[in-house]
Amino acid sequence: MKTDCKTSEHVRELDGVRGLAILMVLVYHMFSFRMRFQHWAGAAGLIASLTQPLWLGVDLFFVLSGFLITGVLLDGKSQPHGLRKFFVRRALRILPLYYLVLVVIWFFYRNSHAFVALGFVYLANVAPLFGIEMINTPLWSLSVEEHFYLGWPWVVHFLRRRTVVVIALALCILEPAARLLAFPRDVYFYSWFRFDGLAYGALLACFIRSSYFTRERAIRIMSALSLAALLVAGIGLPLGLGHRRNALGTALQFFPAQLLFSALVLAAVVFSRHRGTQPLRWGVLRLAGDLSYCMYLIHMMVAGALDGWFGWRGELTFAVTALRAALIMACTFAIALLSRSYLEMPARNSWRFFMPAAPRPELANVGR
Repeated sequence: MKTDCKTSEHVRELDGVRGLAILMVLVYHMFSFRMRFQHWAGAAGLIASLTQPLWLGVDLFFVLSGFLITGVLLDGKSQPHGLRKFFVRRALRILPLYYLVLVVIWFFYRNSHAFVALGFVYLANVAPLFGIEMINTPLWSLSVEEHFYLGWPWVVHFLRRRTVVVIALALCILEPAARLLAFPRDVYFYSWFRFDGLAYGALLACFIRSSYFTRERAIRIMSALSLAALLVAGIGLPLGLGHRRNALGTALQFFPAQLLFSALVLAAVVFSRHRGTQPLRWGVLRLAGDLSYCMYLIHMMVAGALDGWFGWRGELTFAVTALRAALIMACTFAIALLSRSYLEMPARNSWRFFMPAAPRPELANVGR
């Protein structure tokens, strides 16, 4: 990621933030999600409880995505063919692996045709509205992001930055209100209730590229975001903020995490190469971040395949649960490494073939 606030260098800490997000999601699915139908005591029960909040890793992805993509769009406004370059590079980054996953689902999962048809047009997240089984659940958040980025690039490219900020702020306010009005219906999967996480990231991208940005102000904003997250969580959790079975949780369950994750992303930029952010530069975390897209798309499919192979369908001991988690992690990493080398990187490196050719030097002044 590049910024024009204080540095044009790649911020390695943001790779670590992405790695943290994918590991949160994987650990949640391998432990708390898998253990939810059994009663656990002792250390196993503690692990089930501690890994339960890690489902919020998806919201970290949303904030980070809004920050990175909005930054790319803002930086590209002054470049020739900036908007076209954005769409070409995003399509080559997202589509090849995404549609390969849909092909695998089509061939290897029974009664998957309806879900694949929705997924083909990025509507996997509305499958519950039609009573269709969401075969590969992680596709829901890809749908949310793609719906957001159908319109957001045009907003950023053609409107003034101040207007972009106003629209992003409006999303941050209106989305919780929309979720409140929707209660008691579930709001988790549906794009029209989930754009605020992306909007928080967009606000951060606008801030660090503004004349208002200074390190001191950024630190004050980080502190305010973190304190607000803790206060909202501390007051709201006893009132039911931690679930969506009441109006408060439906409207604001994601809000403390969005504030905290916004502070984390801002800290990764402001304290780049600082000793305090060193864990975000760890090689394993950055590798997970680099592989996160494939890992996110396939990890539940890998889990299902291994469960079928080893017969891990019913209740499991904690030792088997831990072994299962290790195997799923290892297989997911291995497949993601292969995907990066043989599918994703070749596709991403081909983006120049889809851009207009530069004028030949000897013809540059013809017709002037």
